[in-house]
Amino acid sequence: MVFLGEPNLYVNEQKVMPFTRKKSLKVLCVFDGNGRYETQDERIIAKMKPNFKHVDNGILPLKVVDRGNQIITCNICGHTFNNKGFAMAHFRKEHKRGDL
Repeated sequence: MVFLGEPNLYVNEQKVMPFTRKKSLKVLCVFDGNGRYETQDERIIAKMKPNFKHVDNGILPLKVVDRGNQIITCNICGHTFNNKGFAMAHFRKEHKRGDL
């Protein structure tokens, strides 16, 4: 599942110690520079689903068409690349946070 939020946002989880009742904070997740966080962990999904926008199907921005030659296609605009680095740079540059 892919969650959408502010870029570089830290999400904290607050826990209460059983006997002392002291509160402690633990980082639950960190959104990337495009404001996306992708996870398959059911515990994190249950905690974040009520508070953040989410995409259930988890559409990945890049799709590998041919493993032998590593031809990668952008799912949003259809450009093809022969290198994953070029494809990721294209996705960061051309498709900003709101293009999902």
